[in-house]
Amino acid sequence: ATGPTDALFDFGEGLRSQSMCTYNMVAEARRDPVFIVIVRVHTDDGLSGLGGIALGSSAVASVVEHQLAPLVEGESPFDTELLWEKMYRATVNIGRTGLVLEAISGIDIALWDIMGKAVGQPVHNLLGGKTRSRIRAYCSAGRTIDDVEAMGRTAADRKDRYGLTAFKMWFGYGPTDGEEGMRKN
Repeated sequence: ATGPTDALFDFGEGLRSQSMCTYNMVAEARRDPVFIVIVRVHTDDGLSGLGGIALGSSAVASVVEHQLAPLVEGESPFDTELLWEKMYRATVNIGRTGLVLEAISGIDIALWDIMGKAVGQPVHNLLGGKTRSRIRAYCSAGRTIDDVEAMGRTAADRKDRYGLTAFKMWFGYGPTDGEEGMRKN
């Protein structure tokens, strides 16, 4: 999957096995069965918010469930600044970067989702409103080590099916592959 919401949708047979994986690692090589963590926060009023942690792991899921959830339970979802600081300060003993910040962010995103639902507004309005009237969407798929012809067909399909006019791909070769890798890219 290329983002956390990809876990919520079925794009068809075979596409998940061709996902970005962690650092372009094939899915079968991962030792951790958890790749994406979806955080769901429920309120006493019956609202729920979703937050996503892409490139998640069972470790980040554990931090969410065991370290952070108890800190936000019973609190107002509107106290995002206070709750963020509370989570950040409470996790000093397990880290201030990486998976701890990803875990905090997953909960924070879910809280913002709840606030938007509570006031009947999209989250971007709560964060200052839109900054432009249109955003160009693109297809994010493919690596240069994959079949270039297949990438072309995928790009054409996405253009025809969704009207996308841009296509992002990852370079599959790095500095250790020398000039030959650069040509392949």
